[in-house]
Amino acid sequence: MLNNDDKIWLDTIAGKNVPEDANPDTVAEAQALRDAFHAEEQLQKLMSRIAAETKTEPKETFIEKLRLWWASNTMTPVLVPLVVVVSFVGLIVVKMIPNPKNNDLMLPKSAPKIQPLNSTEAIVKISPTAKQTAEQLKQEFIAAGADVKLTNKQKSYQLDIEMPTSASDKLRDLCDRIGIDAENRSVRIIVKLPE
Repeated sequence: MLNNDDKIWLDTIAGKNVPEDANPDTVAEAQALRDAFHAEEQLQKLMSRIAAETKTEPKETFIEKLRLWWASNTMTPVLVPLVVVVSFVGLIVVKMIPNPKNNDLMLPKSAPKIQPLNSTEAIVKISPTAKQTAEQLKQEFIAAGADVKLTNKQKSYQLDIEMPTSASDKLRDLCDRIGIDAENRSVRIIVKLPE
């Protein structure tokens, strides 16, 4: 036979009303068990609903979708030739675009233009640091044995160079680098700022 605590415990689990003077520990224990049963029931319902939703049709792969689209597409007879033509035209255009790397390989590097013997034409050099370039050229020609007069003009510097009767190897190398015939008696170089 059930005692009073057992009856209160069973009534609490069943969700029935219990007397107010019932043992609070018994009621709390039974209520916790009832809540656990309720939570388990809710979890089971949720799991069965999730299982039902995941048992849908298997998803189609991208390739299957593409195959179905291709089979159902009425534009296929137009699209295929269009893709082929566009690809062919693209290849032609790409072949026509000059490739700077290939052009550099095909063109020989040109030697500096040598000023003719006894020419009165001045050699013009463009430099963003015209003054420093002119001073450097002056020092190089003087060190190689030439006489140099440097004149400051508007936005340019003029070097009038008198060559010695016999040019040293250093002077010949300098003249070759700049594009001057070392046999010239006098040379004019103008160093200008870029415009």
